[in-house]
Amino acid sequence: MQADQDLREHVVYMYDSVSKGDEEFLENFLSDQGDVLMIGTDSNEWLSEATIITALLKSQSVKLVPGNLVAYSEGSVGWVADDGKFVRPDGGEAPFRMTAVFHRVNDEWKLVQAHTSIGVPNSELFD
Repeated sequence: MQADQDLREHVVYMYDSVSKGDEEFLENFLSDQGDVLMIGTDSNEWLSEATIITALLKSQSVKLVPGNLVAYSEGSVGWVADDGKFVRPDGGEAPFRMTAVFHRVNDEWKLVQAHTSIGVPNSELFD
């Protein structure tokens, strides 16, 4: 594995596209080479259908801001990790953690799997 600036820039562009509701990008950023999976911060967000994932992301009204985003790849497979933040239109912010796996198809990075969470201290797990 080696650091991959191209994949990192792709994820920053993905964040911007989700933030703006860029329908053209959102219709084409998921892998069509098999199953996809997106696990979100809500307990009901375990999504494995591309149309549902796309619809959910189109409906978002938050801005995604990268934090310490890292990206690595080997051959046609890449993975990223980030500790960014969600920013609502009213300025409210919430930190998030995200990991994702990408597959390069025809020189384009396509999302295969992503998991986003909001950290909870271990001491609060069972409260």
